[in-house]
Amino acid sequence: VVKINPNAVLHHHGYAIAIPSVVKENIGKNEPIDCLFFARVCKDKGIEDLLEAISKIKKTVPSISLAVIGKADKKYLSELNVLCDKLKIESNVNFVGFLPKQADIYEYALQAKLCVLPTHHDIISGTIIESMFLKLPVVAYAVGGIPELNKMEETVRLVDKGNIEDLAQQITFLLNNKEERKILAEKAYSLAQKRFNKNDLIENDILKAYNLVISDLK
Repeated sequence: VVKINPNAVLHHHGYAIAIPSVVKENIGKNEPIDCLFFARVCKDKGIEDLLEAISKIKKTVPSISLAVIGKADKKYLSELNVLCDKLKIESNVNFVGFLPKQADIYEYALQAKLCVLPTHHDIISGTIIESMFLKLPVVAYAVGGIPELNKMEETVRLVDKGNIEDLAQQITFLLNNKEERKILAEKAYSLAQKRFNKNDLIENDILKAYNLVISDLK
Protein backbone atom coordinates (compact mmCIF):
# COMPACT_ATOMS: atom_id res chain seq x y z
CA VAL A 1 0.00 0.00 0.00
CA VAL A 2 1.38 3.38 -1.03
CA LYS A 3 0.89 6.17 1.48
CA ILE A 4 1.72 9.86 1.38
CA ASN A 5 3.49 11.42 4.31
CA PRO A 6 2.12 14.98 4.64
CA ASN A 7 4.98 15.84 6.99
CA ALA A 8 7.75 14.82 4.59
CA VAL A 9 10.62 17.29 4.34
CA LEU A 10 12.21 17.90 0.95
CA HIS A 11 15.90 18.80 0.74
CA HIS A 12 17.13 20.49 -2.44
CA HIS A 13 20.72 20.87 -3.54
CA GLY A 14 22.46 22.01 -6.71
CA TYR A 15 24.27 19.99 -9.34
CA ALA A 16 27.95 19.49 -8.50
CA ILE A 17 30.36 18.96 -11.39
CA ALA A 18 34.08 18.81 -12.03
CA ILE A 19 34.77 22.36 -13.18
CA PRO A 20 37.24 22.49 -16.10
CA SER A 21 40.66 23.86 -15.27
CA VAL A 22 41.00 25.54 -18.69
CA VAL A 23 39.00 28.12 -20.62
CA LYS A 24 38.76 28.31 -24.39
CA GLU A 25 39.93 31.78 -25.42
CA ASN A 26 40.71 31.05 -29.09
CA ILE A 27 37.31 31.39 -30.75
CA GLY A 28 37.96 31.99 -34.43
CA LYS A 29 41.61 30.88 -34.19
CA ASN A 30 43.23 27.45 -34.29
CA GLU A 31 39.97 25.52 -34.28
CA PRO A 32 40.51 22.58 -36.67
CA ILE A 33 37.51 20.61 -35.33
CA ASP A 34 34.10 21.98 -36.30
CA CYS A 35 31.85 19.98 -33.97
CA LEU A 36 32.58 18.07 -30.78
CA PHE A 37 30.32 15.47 -29.16
CA PHE A 38 31.43 14.20 -25.76
CA ALA A 39 29.02 11.98 -23.87
CA ARG A 40 27.94 8.36 -23.71
CA VAL A 41 27.68 7.31 -27.35
CA CYS A 42 24.14 5.99 -27.69
CA LYS A 43 20.91 6.76 -29.51
CA ASP A 44 19.38 8.58 -26.53
CA LYS A 45 22.24 11.08 -26.50
CA GLY A 46 21.38 11.97 -30.09
CA ILE A 47 24.46 10.72 -31.90
CA GLU A 48 22.42 9.36 -34.82
CA ASP A 49 20.59 12.68 -35.19
CA LEU A 50 23.93 14.47 -35.20
CA LEU A 51 25.36 12.20 -37.89
CA GLU A 52 22.33 12.91 -40.07
CA ALA A 53 22.78 16.64 -39.48
CA ILE A 54 26.45 16.38 -40.47
CA SER A 55 25.41 14.67 -43.72
CA LYS A 56 23.08 17.58 -44.52
CA ILE A 57 25.77 20.15 -43.73
CA LYS A 58 28.27 18.31 -45.93
CA LYS A 59 26.21 19.17 -49.01
CA THR A 60 27.31 22.79 -48.66
CA VAL A 61 30.38 22.35 -46.45
CA PRO A 62 32.25 19.27 -47.76
CA SER A 63 35.01 19.63 -45.15
CA ILE A 64 32.68 19.60 -42.11
CA SER A 65 34.31 17.68 -39.24
CA LEU A 66 32.98 15.97 -36.13
CA ALA A 67 34.94 14.41 -33.26
CA VAL A 68 32.99 11.94 -31.13
CA ILE A 69 34.34 11.26 -27.65
CA GLY A 70 32.75 8.71 -25.37
CA LYS A 71 32.26 5.07 -24.54
CA ALA A 72 30.26 3.00 -27.01
CA ASP A 73 29.24 -0.61 -27.23
CA LYS A 74 31.31 -2.35 -29.94
CA LYS A 75 28.23 -3.57 -31.79
CA TYR A 76 26.62 -0.13 -31.71
CA LEU A 77 29.84 1.55 -32.83
CA SER A 78 29.93 -0.82 -35.79
CA GLU A 79 26.36 0.20 -36.63
CA LEU A 80 27.34 3.86 -36.46
CA ASN A 81 30.23 3.28 -38.86
CA VAL A 82 27.79 1.62 -41.26
CA LEU A 83 25.49 4.65 -40.90
CA CYS A 84 28.41 6.98 -41.67
CA ASP A 85 29.16 4.97 -44.82
CA LYS A 86 25.50 5.15 -45.82
CA LEU A 87 25.43 8.92 -45.25
CA LYS A 88 28.79 9.31 -47.02
CA ILE A 89 30.39 11.07 -44.06
CA GLU A 90 32.92 8.41 -43.06
CA SER A 91 35.80 10.82 -43.80
CA ASN A 92 34.16 13.63 -41.81
CA VAL A 93 33.65 11.79 -38.51
CA ASN A 94 36.34 10.73 -36.06
CA PHE A 95 35.23 8.26 -33.36
CA VAL A 96 37.88 9.02 -30.76
CA GLY A 97 36.52 6.60 -28.18
CA PHE A 98 36.61 6.81 -24.40
CA LEU A 99 39.19 9.14 -22.84
CA PRO A 100 39.94 8.33 -19.18
CA LYS A 101 41.23 11.80 -18.32
CA GLN A 102 39.00 14.86 -18.45
CA ALA A 103 42.05 16.94 -19.35
CA ASP A 104 42.25 15.02 -22.63
CA ILE A 105 38.63 15.86 -23.40
CA TYR A 106 39.27 19.53 -22.65
CA GLU A 107 42.24 19.44 -25.04
CA TYR A 108 39.82 18.46 -27.81
CA ALA A 109 37.40 21.17 -26.65
CA LEU A 110 40.07 23.84 -27.16
CA GLN A 111 40.36 22.73 -30.78
CA ALA A 112 36.62 22.70 -31.49
CA LYS A 113 34.27 25.43 -32.64
CA LEU A 114 31.10 23.94 -31.17
CA CYS A 115 29.79 21.34 -28.77
CA VAL A 116 26.70 19.63 -30.18
CA LEU A 117 24.58 17.46 -27.89
CA PRO A 118 21.12 16.63 -29.29
CA THR A 119 20.24 14.48 -26.28
CA HIS A 120 16.67 13.15 -26.38
CA HIS A 121 16.03 13.58 -22.65
CA ASP A 122 18.12 15.04 -19.86
CA ILE A 123 17.85 17.27 -16.81
CA ILE A 124 20.82 19.49 -17.63
CA SER A 125 23.65 17.46 -19.09
CA GLY A 126 27.09 17.65 -17.48
CA THR A 127 28.46 17.91 -21.02
CA ILE A 128 26.60 21.18 -21.52
CA ILE A 129 27.66 22.63 -18.15
CA GLU A 130 31.31 21.72 -18.75
CA SER A 131 31.14 23.32 -22.21
CA MET A 132 29.74 26.50 -20.67
CA PHE A 133 32.69 26.64 -18.26
CA LEU A 134 35.06 25.97 -21.17
CA LYS A 135 33.54 28.80 -23.26
CA LEU A 136 32.70 26.22 -25.91
CA PRO A 137 29.42 27.27 -27.61
CA VAL A 138 26.64 24.67 -27.40
CA VAL A 139 23.86 23.50 -29.72
CA ALA A 140 21.35 21.18 -28.05
CA TYR A 141 17.78 19.92 -28.17
CA ALA A 142 15.29 21.84 -26.01
CA VAL A 143 14.47 18.94 -23.69
CA GLY A 144 14.25 18.42 -19.93
CA GLY A 145 15.78 21.26 -17.93
CA ILE A 146 18.03 22.53 -20.74
CA PRO A 147 15.68 25.40 -21.81
CA GLU A 148 16.06 26.82 -18.27
CA LEU A 149 19.56 27.88 -19.29
CA ASN A 150 17.96 30.44 -21.62
CA LYS A 151 15.50 31.78 -19.05
CA MET A 152 17.20 35.18 -18.74
CA GLU A 153 19.10 35.29 -22.05
CA GLU A 154 20.32 32.89 -24.70
CA THR A 155 23.30 30.89 -23.47
CA VAL A 156 22.70 27.72 -25.50
CA ARG A 157 21.41 27.49 -29.06
CA LEU A 158 18.28 25.31 -28.80
CA VAL A 159 16.56 23.14 -31.40
CA ASP A 160 13.27 21.25 -31.15
CA LYS A 161 13.84 17.57 -30.48
CA GLY A 162 14.05 15.57 -33.71
CA ASN A 163 14.24 18.60 -36.02
CA ILE A 164 17.41 17.53 -37.80
CA GLU A 165 17.01 20.11 -40.54
CA ASP A 166 17.07 22.93 -37.99
CA LEU A 167 19.88 21.22 -36.09
CA ALA A 168 21.98 21.33 -39.26
CA GLN A 169 21.00 24.97 -39.89
CA GLN A 170 21.90 26.12 -36.38
CA ILE A 171 25.25 24.36 -36.50
CA THR A 172 26.00 25.89 -39.90
CA PHE A 173 24.98 29.36 -38.73
CA LEU A 174 27.31 29.29 -35.74
CA LEU A 175 30.18 27.77 -37.71
CA ASN A 176 29.89 30.67 -40.14
CA ASN A 177 29.54 33.35 -37.46
CA LYS A 178 32.55 33.71 -35.19
CA GLU A 179 31.12 36.73 -33.34
CA GLU A 180 27.87 34.89 -32.57
CA ARG A 181 29.92 32.04 -31.12
CA LYS A 182 31.83 34.50 -28.95
CA ILE A 183 28.65 36.13 -27.63
CA LEU A 184 27.04 32.77 -26.87
CA ALA A 185 30.18 31.48 -25.15
CA GLU A 186 30.59 34.56 -22.94
CA LYS A 187 26.96 34.54 -21.82
CA ALA A 188 27.12 30.81 -21.10
CA TYR A 189 30.35 31.20 -19.12
CA SER A 190 28.84 34.00 -17.04
CA LEU A 191 25.77 31.91 -16.20
CA ALA A 192 27.88 28.86 -15.35
CA GLN A 193 29.97 30.91 -12.92
CA LYS A 194 26.85 32.20 -11.17
CA ARG A 195 24.77 29.04 -11.16
CA PHE A 196 27.09 26.05 -11.13
CA ASN A 197 30.38 27.21 -9.59
CA LYS A 198 29.21 26.38 -6.09
CA ASN A 199 30.59 22.92 -5.39
CA ASP A 200 31.59 23.74 -1.79
CA LEU A 201 28.15 25.15 -1.04
CA ILE A 202 26.49 22.13 -2.66
CA GLU A 203 28.60 19.76 -0.57
CA ASN A 204 27.65 21.62 2.60
CA ASP A 205 23.96 21.53 1.62
CA ILE A 206 24.11 17.75 1.13
CA LEU A 207 25.83 17.20 4.49
CA LYS A 208 23.29 19.45 6.19
CA ALA A 209 20.41 17.51 4.63
CA TYR A 210 21.84 14.15 5.73
CA ASN A 211 22.41 15.42 9.27
CA LEU A 212 18.82 16.65 9.46
CA VAL A 213 17.51 13.30 8.21
CA ILE A 214 19.65 11.43 10.80
CA SER A 215 18.48 13.70 13.61
CA ASP A 216 14.84 13.12 12.60
CA LEU A 217 15.37 9.36 12.85
CA LYS A 218 16.63 9.55 16.45
